Amino acid sequence: MKDDYDIVDNTDDIGLDDISVRKAFESGIDLRQYSAELQEELRAAHLLAVKDCIDQAEKLAELHEEITSCDDAFAQLEEMLRSFQSELGTISSDMKRLQQQSIDISQQLQNRQKIRGELSQFVDDMVVSQNMIEAIVERDVGEREFLEQLHELQHKLQFLKAQEFRDAKATSDVHDVIENLKYKAGHGEDKRVATFKDFFFQKAVDKLSNSTRSTS
Repeated sequence: MKDDYDIVDNTDDIGLDDISVRKAFESGIDLRQYSAELQEELRAAHLLAVKDCIDQAEKLAELHEEITSCDDAFAQLEEMLRSFQSELGTISSDMKRLQQQSIDISQQLQNRQKIRGELSQFVDDMVVSQNMIEAIVERDVGEREFLEQLHELQHKLQFLKAQEFRDAKATSDVHDVIENLKYKAGHGEDKRVATFKDFFFQKAVDKLSNSTRSTS
């Protein structure tokens, strides 16, 4: 018993502060028996933990596989997102390129429309229609259609004269036709020319007569 008391007295020296152990000392329980019981409980707890791990091994393996599968899925998702980001960059570049192409095509279309308009006007100014030829050659000088086509012929003559300074080769195709019409309209010695002169002479006489009457 003396040894037991010595052990109890030295508990403060060895630093035992566990409540259950201290109570065991105070209650006078045999420490060897108490130690054996503790070891048995620890061994039982260890065996229980091992058994529980063994029982849960299959579930732990499944959990490990699921975690590994999730890691793989996340890795694939990350790679997919990187690829998607790269594709977005490519799409952005393509959109900028297409936008610039659209601007270029629009500018080319505007230029072509402008050239088409100018070319259309150029052709209209050069072309001698069948109606003009018939009016100048066949109609009487006093008829409205003759005068209208005569005015249009004058416009074409001025246009041809302007093109001579530009050395426009295309005007040579219609130059002779217009010159012939000009001759027919104003320089022929046939009946039409005589009628043309009589027409303007009569106009002058009428104007002079009106002026004389006004002064009277």
